[in-house]
Amino acid sequence: MRRMLFRLFLIAPLLFGGMAKAQSRDERDVRAVIDRAIQAASSMDAKVVQQSFSDYSTGAGPFFPPFTASLSSVADVEAVTTQNLGQLSARTLTATGPINIKVDKNLAWAEFPWKYDLTFKDGTRRSYEGRTTVAFARERKNWKITHWHHSIPAPMPPRCA
Repeated sequence: MRRMLFRLFLIAPLLFGGMAKAQSRDERDVRAVIDRAIQAASSMDAKVVQQSFSDYSTGAGPFFPPFTASLSSVADVEAVTTQNLGQLSARTLTATGPINIKVDKNLAWAEFPWKYDLTFKDGTRRSYEGRTTVAFARERKNWKITHWHHSIPAPMPPRCA
């Protein structure tokens, strides 16, 4: 009986291990870019945030951040980022569900739900929940973000009487 259990213990990973989908190297590389972006979006250090801009495609932009005018370059984004960080004392972006990644040769996309907690210097706190879709293109051997879209659920309109 012990031998049979031991053999089953050794064979089980071979039988059932293939049931879990392994990530490809490209999927892991795309996930690393997303993880760096989430880390940067949670950081109060302007240098960490600016380093994340290297993960954006050279063809990315114009940028349309929420509540600001269109930004046409990474330099514009850096200036607005510094200004916005100056108003906050803390911020945290958290993926609240699975990060789904699809890769097709030199293009990829990912989507995930998130929660963003902001604390302003005056003590005011705001939390937002939503969903993000990110598009990627391979530039040389690296995955770069070509588009980052956030969706925040709209409140239900009041009912008519």
